[in-house]
Amino acid sequence: MKFHHEFVLAESSPSTYLFASSSIRVRLDFLDGSLRVALYQEGVYLFPTFCIAPNDEMPEEGRDKLSLEGFSLSKPSFEEKEDRFLFHWGKREIQIKKLNFEMSYWEDGKLLFKDREYLAYNFEKEFGEGSFHFLSREENEQIFGLGDKTGDVNKNGRRFRLSTSDAMGFDARSSDPLYKHIPFYICRNSVGSYGIYYDTYSQGEFDFGREINNYYAPFKSFHMEEESMVFYVFFGSVEEILQRFASYHGHDFFPPKWTPSYCGSTMEYTDSPNAEEKLLGFLSKCREYDIHPGGFYLSSGYTQIGEKRYVFHWNNDKIPSPEGLAKTFLEHGVRFLPNVKPCFLEDHPLYPY
Repeated sequence: MKFHHEFVLAESSPSTYLFASSSIRVRLDFLDGSLRVALYQEGVYLFPTFCIAPNDEMPEEGRDKLSLEGFSLSKPSFEEKEDRFLFHWGKREIQIKKLNFEMSYWEDGKLLFKDREYLAYNFEKEFGEGSFHFLSREENEQIFGLGDKTGDVNKNGRRFRLSTSDAMGFDARSSDPLYKHIPFYICRNSVGSYGIYYDTYSQGEFDFGREINNYYAPFKSFHMEEESMVFYVFFGSVEEILQRFASYHGHDFFPPKWTPSYCGSTMEYTDSPNAEEKLLGFLSKCREYDIHPGGFYLSSGYTQIGEKRYVFHWNNDKIPSPEGLAKTFLEHGVRFLPNVKPCFLEDHPLYPY
């Protein structure tokens, strides 16, 4: 029945608990310093993930979203009451109401945050298509994250689309969306800090306080097109949350020393018929003003044929000798960073091959 979902414990192991209500399944995996929550309909296929790699390995076909391989597991104590389930987990406690699976997270006996009361998830499309997650919100809490976004570092009170766009000429204070898709944020409130990462590639929206509804206490929300929802809740200080989040995504190689340097970038140069002249002019200006860039991002104009852009192609009318130009830049300590379009057009000169 819509709006009324009574959950029971279906299966359990020391670190994993599966709850069920009609065709709905909610699985909790207790990891070291985090909790994974998966909400899905019975029999529905979960898309693989290409972002979670705690063992630094990612198969070509992706990784099962519910895989525990590579994780360090935790073993909370479990208790079932008449109207709720209780997990005691070190200094933390997680309470879950059997009705509508409302979760609340406690730290040292204080409420850190909780699901919005009454209904926090889109179990049977009560809120329409896709997945929804509604959470409690403090007026003065601080929200950090989402990656490539405009405006203040603290995102409290704003709304953002989870999407990607070639936002050339964007307004640095208010434009949205931009280029990257990073569904992860950290909230710091009066009790402590927590982080949430939604393991999805679908488009969606984060609302950190723009919406006000008379029938609910202040809340924030996340909505995405994907019907199933898998998310990770991270605990600890902001630094600890960031470290844990980074470890789940696989460890990065230490970047070359030149990468923190200033890197030039503009579409004007490579879109121009005299692209090589303009690029060499960039080096001259750098010498004139004693600027020492580490690199230069080549916008996609260098790949042009007519009005289209073709990955792995050099327009030799604009840049007669790519090797010679790259060598000149490198002699000045500047690396080329070519823009590569993630598509291969059917009329590409190399397409038949």
